[in-house]
Amino acid sequence: GATARGRVVDASGSPVSARVTAERWFEFGDTRSLRSVASAATDAEGRFALALREDWPGVTLLAEAEGRGSAARVGVDLLVAAPPQD
Repeated sequence: GATARGRVVDASGSPVSARVTAERWFEFGDTRSLRSVASAATDAEGRFALALREDWPGVTLLAEAEGRGSAARVGVDLLVAAPPQD
């Protein structure tokens, strides 16, 4: 697996305490379903790390902050890659 890292900030660049989820569409026959594939809470600096088990192209990242609302980034490609070799 791999880890996708990021940071949640408000419009002024200040860190936000939030729950971040990665969601993507899955198809089962004629049915499409939006499912959460990873989630994490931010730390005091707004940073988060999502544990990935596979590549997920076209993911929606959703940040939800209690009392502050939510924000989404649509169409993110989360790709598992080997770490750099020395």
